[in-house]
Amino acid sequence: MSTSRTLVGDVSEGDTEDEINTLSRRPLKRKKHSNMPDSSHVKVVATAQGKTGSLEWMLSSDKSPLCSVSLKKVINEVTWVCLSEEDRKILSSLLPPTINPGYKPALPWYHPSKGTVDVDAQSIEPQPETADVFEADTGLFMNLPSFESALVTFQDQLYSGWLTTKHRNDVEKFSNGINSGKAHAPWKDEAWEIEQRREDEEGRRKRDDRPNLAKMHQLNIIRSSDILNYRRHFPEQGVFIEKDLLVEGRWTQGLSVITPGGQESGLPLGMIMSNPVPPPGTPLQQMHIQSPEELEQAILDIDGRIPRENRRKVDSWKRFSLWRLLPELQSAGDSWDMGFGTMGVRGPREKRGTLFYLRGAF
Repeated sequence: MSTSRTLVGDVSEGDTEDEINTLSRRPLKRKKHSNMPDSSHVKVVATAQGKTGSLEWMLSSDKSPLCSVSLKKVINEVTWVCLSEEDRKILSSLLPPTINPGYKPALPWYHPSKGTVDVDAQSIEPQPETADVFEADTGLFMNLPSFESALVTFQDQLYSGWLTTKHRNDVEKFSNGINSGKAHAPWKDEAWEIEQRREDEEGRRKRDDRPNLAKMHQLNIIRSSDILNYRRHFPEQGVFIEKDLLVEGRWTQGLSVITPGGQESGLPLGMIMSNPVPPPGTPLQQMHIQSPEELEQAILDIDGRIPRENRRKVDSWKRFSLWRLLPELQSAGDSWDMGFGTMGVRGPREKRGTLFYLRGAF
């Protein structure tokens, strides 16, 4: 004879009394929620400010979430009520006495307005006033500008790391050094000199990183057969100086250039062709230069009209402009020489910009 068994939970019809008692003593299996973290696998990181998430860490670490939230959401009338009465009284005792609604300012016994006082009958030391423990009125002090300013100051110091253990130790070490005479704050002049040296080093490093003439030639910014045109006006002497220079190529750490001698400004016809040929009897100067400043001084020395003491210092990179053969004529050889008369004093070249612009662009 078969016995039918109808399942009801873990108990089925047909089970004996002993079997039912055994099932009832089994611990219930609870299904874990997939989104609930297992507390046994939560990793707590210990820092100098205590364990991450602890109250000490919250109030001292610069990684505390209090750095990024409005403290008015943490300290307000609603959260104040959530505290116990004892805690509220302890916190109220830390507030200034003027926050007490029943506070009445009183002058000390030794104030002149008290009149003649018998010194022998009174103690020289003022007697401390015993104030009753009171609970502060939240509507009175939480809306004060001074209280809001204190919250902002605390948050700023917390974010800046001034409440960390390391910062407190550094301050204590420095204070001990000041008191013992072994340390002192940096003098103003010394701090200024250190800052100036740092700025000078940064400026020198930036200048070194910028392309010089040799590097610009290496990067094909300046090419052989290019013409550098120098122009500068000296209003005090009423002199305008202009001179063209033909780039021959790179030389060690600079460039090799050719320029007409004296006060002549333009290059002769044979020197502006694609294959320069120096004409006989024409004075030309060949120079090896490393910087536009050096090249400008050499040009003014060759011109001879402006003495060195009258040469005001300017940015020489802005005084030179680059002229280059037109792309369609660079491979044409000397076939364009017959049409030179309609192409200007620098031949079929176009202006590419000042050396200052080209250096910054590349």
